[in-house]
Amino acid sequence: MIGAIGALIAGAVVWRLWPFGVLFILGWPALLVAMTLPTLPQTLESLGQSPEVTPTYVAFYYLQSVVVTAICFFIAFGIRTWVTRDRSPQSESAEDA
Repeated sequence: MIGAIGALIAGAVVWRLWPFGVLFILGWPALLVAMTLPTLPQTLESLGQSPEVTPTYVAFYYLQSVVVTAICFFIAFGIRTWVTRDRSPQSESAEDA
């Protein structure tokens, strides 16, 4: 949930998709995984799953976070682009000509 909210905010704020968007899409999930990694075994145990955290599990956990972040980022980026589509200076110069 925190990753999705952060991605929506970043998608609305980041004006250029490259390289800031890609860096955000890869960096934000890494930060979230690093923050939750110390308590992950306790969380898994309370959910009734095996509390063993393997490198494969962490890799899939990170990949899942990247996918959620990317989807939310591109949704917000697309909404911002759609909302501001008529305010570009190119359309004003075309009307003057």
